[in-house]
Amino acid sequence: MNLYEYQKAIDDYTQYFELDEEFNGYCYWKRANAYSEIAKYDEAISDFTNVIKNSDNEYLISNSYFHRGWIKEFRKDDLGALKDYTKSIEADSTSIFSYVMRGKTYQRLNSPIKAKEDFEKVLKYDTIAHSGSRRHYALFLLGDTVAAMEWMSRIIDMDLDNDGIYYEAACLYALMGH
Repeated sequence: MNLYEYQKAIDDYTQYFELDEEFNGYCYWKRANAYSEIAKYDEAISDFTNVIKNSDNEYLISNSYFHRGWIKEFRKDDLGALKDYTKSIEADSTSIFSYVMRGKTYQRLNSPIKAKEDFEKVLKYDTIAHSGSRRHYALFLLGDTVAAMEWMSRIIDMDLDNDGIYYEAACLYALMGH
């Protein structure tokens, strides 16, 4: 996975499952992510669903619902995505990115009050600028582009050497049309 050799990772996880019959939610979750990276979305959904049904790890369950929702959103299934983002939040009420994505979905479904409620939850829970922060998206989606850019700058200042932060900044600026 770390070498971006997703098919090889899938093959290794599959072989692991053949050798060890005990359920390992983390490995199914990792294989699902590898499938997603190479656009094998049906397989990814199957593995995420397997984690949801068989794992007792709340983080993996929440994250699996989130990623499954993202695939559904990508496939233009907003109602399915909304349901999965909601399940992600039910599994972890502080799942910040699930609130962002569900809020965006509510916006597309013309439910601005529900969208605003989700973005305000992000502002409530996401109060420290760090690489996992998503507050900048909520600020932007609430219409405060200046505050969104300022928050993103604070995140960058916290960890100048983290490439992922610059990716997040690029995503934010792209959403803003920059």
